[in-house]
Amino acid sequence: MTNTTTKDKTFEWSDDWGWVVAAIILLGLMSNWMAGSGSSTSSGSRMTEWTVMGEGHTRSVASDFRGGTAFALMGKQTLDLRSAVIKGSDREVELGATALMGNVQILVPKDWEVEVGGIAIMGKLENGAGEEKSGDPRPRLRVRGMTLMGKVEVHR
Repeated sequence: MTNTTTKDKTFEWSDDWGWVVAAIILLGLMSNWMAGSGSSTSSGSRMTEWTVMGEGHTRSVASDFRGGTAFALMGKQTLDLRSAVIKGSDREVELGATALMGNVQILVPKDWEVEVGGIAIMGKLENGAGEEKSGDPRPRLRVRGMTLMGKVEVHR
C-alpha cells in the first residue's frame, strides 16, 4: 500500500478505489433507469445498442438491415435479427460487437451466412450459427467482435 502525502491530507490508494467502484455502480443504475425496461423493437436500418451493468434486448424488424454496433460493459446485450432482412446488390453487412466483462448475443435468421472475427482477450468469440451450405447466394452478416473477459456469440 502506497501513501501519498500532500499538505494536509494523506491518501490511501486502497480507500480511494471504493469511490471508483461506487461510481461504476451508480453509472450502471443510471443507465438502466434511463433505458427503461431494457427491451425494445427497432425498424431502423442501423442499430446502435449498449448496456452498462444491466441487460438489454433489441429486436430488429428492419426491411433493409445495414448493420450497426452493440456494446456491453458488465452486462448482457441481445440483438434479435431473426425478423430483419438484408437487401441490396452485395447483400453483406457488418456488425461491430464489444463486450467488456459482459456478453453480446446476436440471434440471426436461418438463411443468413455468418462470419465472426475479431479479438478475444481472456474471452470468447463464438459462431454458434453453424454453416448451412446452399448453392444460392445468401445474405451475409460479418460480426467484428472485441472482447475483454467477456463473450460475443452468434446463434440461430
